[in-house]
Amino acid sequence: MSQSTFYKYKSKFGGMELSDEELRALDSENRRLKKQLGRKFCPQFIKNTPVFEPHAPPKSNSCHLN
Repeated sequence: MSQSTFYKYKSKFGGMELSDEELRALDSENRRLKKQLGRKFCPQFIKNTPVFEPHAPPKSNSCHLN
């Protein structure tokens, strides 16, 4: 990134700050949306993953939404 790009960005967004209340609201919305995505997409993986296979390594069908 060039110096001029950095200073243009800083002049445009540098003064923006969020209060603690706004950050908490964004965090709770983010958690809610992640749960919705998990409910929608993870059952597809869970359905197709066997509960136990003797003598087989575990499959990594994870549905982590971080």
